[in-house]
Amino acid sequence: AGFDLLGLVVEELSKLTFDQYVKTNILEPVGMKNSTYFYEELDSVDLAFPQIVSGKSRRIEKLNLYGVDSKRNPIVNGKPLTVESYSIYGEEYEHNPSGNLISSSVELVLWMNHLLKIYEDPNFVGVLKRESLIELWSRQRQIDEKFSFGYCWWIDNKEDKVVYHGGSHTGFSCLLSMNPDQHFGITILCNGMYGQVGIWKDILKQIELMVLEVE
Repeated sequence: AGFDLLGLVVEELSKLTFDQYVKTNILEPVGMKNSTYFYEELDSVDLAFPQIVSGKSRRIEKLNLYGVDSKRNPIVNGKPLTVESYSIYGEEYEHNPSGNLISSSVELVLWMNHLLKIYEDPNFVGVLKRESLIELWSRQRQIDEKFSFGYCWWIDNKEDKVVYHGGSHTGFSCLLSMNPDQHFGITILCNGMYGQVGIWKDILKQIELMVLEVE
């Protein structure tokens, strides 16, 4: 709700709709030409349609609603998951400020590289000021021994700064994680919420280890 209200503030101050503001001030300058809030604008062959777990049990309903079951286990009743297409794509327009941007791993790499340039080069003119980005990535509240929270970014309490933000909705889950001190970022996209625990934890960790080993 807080992000949706901020979207209304953006519209009031800019005199643009939220999607127009984002397109003009963020997507186009970064080069994200195929990212949009409206799936109707894209060719259907480029879309990953939402998937949900088939079945009607409580555990399956919980997987589809929250991305986890009672045992955080991607197997229900001892059988591998079967999935089916979900009929609704995204949310209503007023929720776009809190998510719903349709993008791809290729274009999110453009976004991560843009942020890294802002972070590393004081002379680079990006879509936001370097001081603003550093503040976004600064610890504002410690959650526990492992994690803190900045402005809109989760922060891993490691020696190297690791910042990330995940998202999920019925039929989708995703993660964008960045290690600006090591100059790399990772994005993982899935057209199923049931995969979010693996995406946010196990898969991310394995990719991080491979990247750092290559380095």
